[in-house]
Amino acid sequence: MKKVVTMILPPNGEQYGFPKILDEEWWDNYEFIHDWLIANGYSENEFKTDGKIVCQQWYEYAEVNDA
Repeated sequence: MKKVVTMILPPNGEQYGFPKILDEEWWDNYEFIHDWLIANGYSENEFKTDGKIVCQQWYEYAEVNDA
């Protein structure tokens, strides 16, 4: 089934398998995006010394498995 998803691409994300679909549970929890990015293969070394990061985000239709 196709539905609208949020895609996320952090800086240099292509090296770590991004862009990826941002899980719906994280949409309202941006203070924890650091943890989500690390759990999805992003390198902790890519974060600025203050721990902040600016990511590209967009919406697109994607085939998703609701199971």
